[in-house]
Amino acid sequence: MANSQPTLLLCAGLQSGGTTLVSWCFLQRRDVNGILDANYDVLPEIPRVSEPLAWCKFTVAAFRLGEAAAHYEDAGWRVRPLLVVRDPRAVFRSLIRKPYGYNGTSAEDPPIRMRLRRFHEDWRQARDAGWPILSFEQFLLRPEQSLRGLCEELDLPWDEGMVSWPKALSDIAVADWGNPTFHRTMK
Repeated sequence: MANSQPTLLLCAGLQSGGTTLVSWCFLQRRDVNGILDANYDVLPEIPRVSEPLAWCKFTVAAFRLGEAAAHYEDAGWRVRPLLVVRDPRAVFRSLIRKPYGYNGTSAEDPPIRMRLRRFHEDWRQARDAGWPILSFEQFLLRPEQSLRGLCEELDLPWDEGMVSWPKALSDIAVADWGNPTFHRTMK
């Protein structure tokens, strides 16, 4: 019997952790559409897309990956979480040079150390649950091999669009929020 629940690929990682680039690669697939980069302090409504798989990427800050996965499961989605990891030292060095990389003090914009703790808890949960974990450093060294391995872990066929990028930004269901550096440099 086929699963009637819609499937959501839910990707998370640290701010400046490379998640927007990974999101862009997945959204280039013929069978995927959704949210390029969700606002980190809101659990967005996932758009019903015509493609078989919905996608949402967010950064771990106000919410953890496990919390977001449970939220979307409660909403009727079959959630397939994946975590992108980047060396926290590289993340910190990247963040302190960017105007949006400040150290918050509110529930909506938590301190960087709190974000790192939440991410560490997500990493432990992902490891223990057997969720796919993508090393951003390995992805940069071997992008196609890394993406192929991630597709294998997610039981998805390979789609060449992940590395050839046939879709335009306007083809993505929700691409209005996101990493300013990515949007500036994607051309």
